[in-house]
Amino acid sequence: MMDKISHLQGCSKSRSSMSLKSPPQASKSAAVEQYLDLVKQLHRHYHRQLDAALVSANKFQKCQKYFLRALRLLSPKLDYVTSLAMLESLIKMDEKEANDPDDDIAFARTMIRLFQDNMQNFRLLRQDVKMNILATLKQMPQKEESDAQTRTREDVEVLLSSWGILVSTDTDLTRLEHPDIQCVENLFQDEHERKCLEGILSLIPKLVDLANRLDFILTKYYLKTPHSTF
Repeated sequence: MMDKISHLQGCSKSRSSMSLKSPPQASKSAAVEQYLDLVKQLHRHYHRQLDAALVSANKFQKCQKYFLRALRLLSPKLDYVTSLAMLESLIKMDEKEANDPDDDIAFARTMIRLFQDNMQNFRLLRQDVKMNILATLKQMPQKEESDAQTRTREDVEVLLSSWGILVSTDTDLTRLEHPDIQCVENLFQDEHERKCLEGILSLIPKLVDLANRLDFILTKYYLKTPHSTF
């Protein structure tokens, strides 16, 4: 009889111990779910911004031949298309020297500004990911993050680093290339022009690829989340 009582008391203590541990675990799980919900909301916001940036980039890509003409007109020797900083200085110099530009010059400036507007879109997009999404991902407790999740977060950091190099004003654009440029190779006047302009024409397509890749990786983050119910 005493053995049975002792056994029941032991079971009671065990159940009591389990009931005491459950609330903190439940609270912890709820906190993780709230965190993941915030990350998902930020991702949705990024996706909407990305859609707008892609629409603008796509419209610009359809006008590449006019962008090429603008570069030829404003920089005949093509010595101002090696970096974004040089392109910016070209515009400033042209605006300062030209008192009454003709229609061709005015249109050329418009095309350069459209290109710069697209670059600014991708800068702002990257800044949003870095300051909001990545910063939030880093707040996830490491013990709550799976190995696959950790690798996904690290992939985001790598992509942001590459993205930062592309939008930097000092990056040597002559080193860039992208397969999409093959579609406009017939627009180049000669091999020298192709070598000079291939990089700047590759810039927006490479940024589009990076932005889309990041969008996919963020989705993968949820799929690799053990606690996620999304």
